[in-house]
Amino acid sequence: MGRLVALLAVGVVLTIALGCGSKRTYRTSEGQVTVTRKGEKVTVESKEGKVEVQGDRESATITAEGGKTTVKVNQGASEQEVGIPFYPGAKATQTAAVSGQEAGSFTQVMLTTPDSVDQVKAFYQKQFPKAETAMDMQSPSGRMVHMSVKEGELQKVIQINRDNNAKETQILLYRARKSD
Repeated sequence: MGRLVALLAVGVVLTIALGCGSKRTYRTSEGQVTVTRKGEKVTVESKEGKVEVQGDRESATITAEGGKTTVKVNQGASEQEVGIPFYPGAKATQTAAVSGQEAGSFTQVMLTTPDSVDQVKAFYQKQFPKAETAMDMQSPSGRMVHMSVKEGELQKVIQINRDNNAKETQILLYRARKSD
């Protein structure tokens, strides 16, 4: 799968130069790679397998190995999908979801708020009173808090960061599920 991901990266870079509705074959040190583009769908094929990318730079779905793994980027994950309440008034800046992996699946969202790290930490401690605070540290560049809680097969992580000179606090909400 590592080679397939590397070939995907090469293929996506190469597609920038391709026009709509094109097909090209490239020879690499790993073998032959065929890149096909039809509108917003790019397919990268090699002897190792096939990867499909559907979407654009802001919102894409990547499917590898015949649908075994699907990666969705910036699809606007909801509180229900993440399973962790969003901090009130925070703005979602980035989301990602991976499903169908042998190891399980995950969903994450990055939020920003002008509120302090302490305010955000207090909110999540109230939401998850049994959460472990694995880290709460101040460094010369800023502050980071890392909290986690396990609920059955779910692992929920809340990471709160703020650089000293930043105007906003970043909140990473991450939920992982182990596969059956």
